[in-house]
Amino acid sequence: MGTFHFAHPTAGATLGAGVGSAGANVQKVVRGKELKKIEDLKLLRKKETDFYKDYIQGTKSRHPQIGNIEYTQSGLETVSKQPNAGRDFDSLKKELNNAEYVNYELPHHKKHGIKDNIRGFHKLKNNSKEFLIADTPDGAKYYMSKQIGDVSNRPSRVEPTSPNNIIQI
Repeated sequence: MGTFHFAHPTAGATLGAGVGSAGANVQKVVRGKELKKIEDLKLLRKKETDFYKDYIQGTKSRHPQIGNIEYTQSGLETVSKQPNAGRDFDSLKKELNNAEYVNYELPHHKKHGIKDNIRGFHKLKNNSKEFLIADTPDGAKYYMSKQIGDVSNRPSRVEPTSPNNIIQI
């Protein structure tokens, strides 16, 4: 049997890039499933941080009511405040894009709003999670996910129950 040769000089590179991309997707799926099984909180936070930085940070998605949402370093707030919600980072964009718009909340601590340039938070809900999307002069940025019903570790920037603090859109 002879050696197989590609007819076009870039065909090998194209095939190699496709295989590399497929391999990266398989690795993403494997790493995403791994997040769901980790019990040690310190290890979970490390793996979630790595997953977010490798597959989510620096990307964008689109929500029907908010528009483009950018995934920045601030999205790692989930890892520190709600590590169990970060177990689903592998499906974050899909869940967020399909989430129902709930309301708009003003920052509770003015100093944080000024420091981070956050004017407020869009609150979304999908199944058992809430999502906070920071409203900044540069656009909407993913801030954190939270398990519904888990009031511990709520971000300090948002007043959870004050009706005077909520603007309905």
